[in-house]
Amino acid sequence: MKHLKTYENYEYQINEGFVDALKKMAAIGLLTTSMLMGNSSLAQQYNELDTKSKTEITDKVKMFQKTDLVDEFGDKLGEVQKNVAFGTFSNTATNESKLRVNTILAVVNSDLYNCKSLDEYKKIVTEQCKKNMSEKDIREMLKYINESIYQTIIQDMKNRNGVIEFELLEYEYHPVNFIEKNGTISIKTEEGKKISATFTLTNNQNKNSTSIILSGYREMTSGVKNLIKYGSYDWSQTEIYNEIANSKGEIKVVISVGTSTYKFTLK
Repeated sequence: MKHLKTYENYEYQINEGFVDALKKMAAIGLLTTSMLMGNSSLAQQYNELDTKSKTEITDKVKMFQKTDLVDEFGDKLGEVQKNVAFGTFSNTATNESKLRVNTILAVVNSDLYNCKSLDEYKKIVTEQCKKNMSEKDIREMLKYINESIYQTIIQDMKNRNGVIEFELLEYEYHPVNFIEKNGTISIKTEEGKKISATFTLTNNQNKNSTSIILSGYREMTSGVKNLIKYGSYDWSQTEIYNEIANSKGEIKVVISVGTSTYKFTLK
């Protein structure tokens, strides 16, 4: 098992005429997350950045450290920006048991929003998704994307600051297998600022979610407003993203999903 998974969420904001498609593809918004990241590893995308961009990431996010990504044999696959934290989790079966949290700061994959046409976009999406989705599911996803939606997707990507993934490991070794679809995340900064946001967990190919992903936007565009309108995004996610991505001090985090509560500190 690799220590960092590729992103496997395939959903996207579609305009009002495609509400049925939205329901089929579950909570909108996270397709763009997947496409931003690509289905290649974050390590590969980080290595493709120029030196200036790498330096900006490293300088900006002091709590994240450049970390080797290795396979099950210990062979190096690349590097990522990662924070490892320890805390506790509680649910109906246990109380304050050990918790490990791998937090990944994800960089933006520009391959998709730099493509020149809808056809080129679909080719790239197909190539990136074929390892994790069947051809039938890829065709089902892409058939809803016309020129108008394609332009919306591109604008959404360009408006993204980035993505933060929290991989929660109960008893420090066992990935959480979420069944519930919704949760909340709350943070408290070293200065005492408190922010809470809701999020939606999504399934891929009938597999339950194992990570929590928050997206950070640059501006409150009409596309973001639509995500909020349909209940697929909470703007407070952006506020939390900004606090974590720019923090110079510790940040306490509490995540609640169903009857489970996870507490840890990023530092």
